[in-house]
Amino acid sequence: MRPDQWLGTRRRLDDLDSDATLEAIGRRYLGAYGPATYRDFATWWGGGTGRGQAKRMMRSLASEIVEVSIEGKPGWMLAKDATQAKKAAAVETVRLLPHFDGYTLHFRPREHLVPTRFAARIFRNQGWISPVLLINGMAAGTWELARTGRNFEVRLQPFAPLRPAFLRKIREEVDRLAHFLGGRVRVTD
Repeated sequence: MRPDQWLGTRRRLDDLDSDATLEAIGRRYLGAYGPATYRDFATWWGGGTGRGQAKRMMRSLASEIVEVSIEGKPGWMLAKDATQAKKAAAVETVRLLPHFDGYTLHFRPREHLVPTRFAARIFRNQGWISPVLLINGMAAGTWELARTGRNFEVRLQPFAPLRPAFLRKIREEVDRLAHFLGGRVRVTD
């Protein structure tokens, strides 16, 4: 990642005001991962950032963020995103996330992404992160991609039997993958 591009500046990061920098990073973080808590931001940012600095970031964005509750859990998100979220219709989605995808890596708390009993199938030994079958924003399994020439095979390992509607959506997602890879892709489970 190039911080100068992500923050929209050509200046060196050392030359930036630390409060303005933290505010810009917080705005981008909430835009990508909100709703989030102080702890979520502190965990994502790392590098010794504590909850105090995360709270300072949230306070600096007070005019741009709102507190929301998702399934009884409080968090903050950008006000413009909250407005859009209220208007959005529920849509069933399926995505095939790759190894080490940012959504998988930074989703907090993890038990909202994947039931605890399946977590080891995604977050494996030695820091390995498996590709994830994501259904409606939740991990529903893992998958692998095998290649033979211009032919590809997506091998699904769902955590539970999949409804026919989701199987259709998985095939649509695999078609997108085939277009991207420039080959033929088949699905096995």
